[in-house]
Amino acid sequence: MVRASYAVGIGTAVTTVLVFGVYALGIEPPGIVLFAGLVLLPTGLYLYDRYHERDLVLADLGHAMVRPVALLYRVLRT
Repeated sequence: MVRASYAVGIGTAVTTVLVFGVYALGIEPPGIVLFAGLVLLPTGLYLYDRYHERDLVLADLGHAMVRPVALLYRVLRT
């Protein structure tokens, strides 16, 4: 269950950042892009993590993504 949660979280975060970036440029992404980001990316990440030698590779990736954002939030908050 943890693997699935990390896969969905990372897939959603990546898709959200990409979609907001594209909307900032004034381009509307096609529906297949949203489908790929919200369904195919998490599924691929989950399967990769499931059959990888180490456990919870996605957890390491999630922590690596969250730490810089948390640091930036602390810097900008003060």
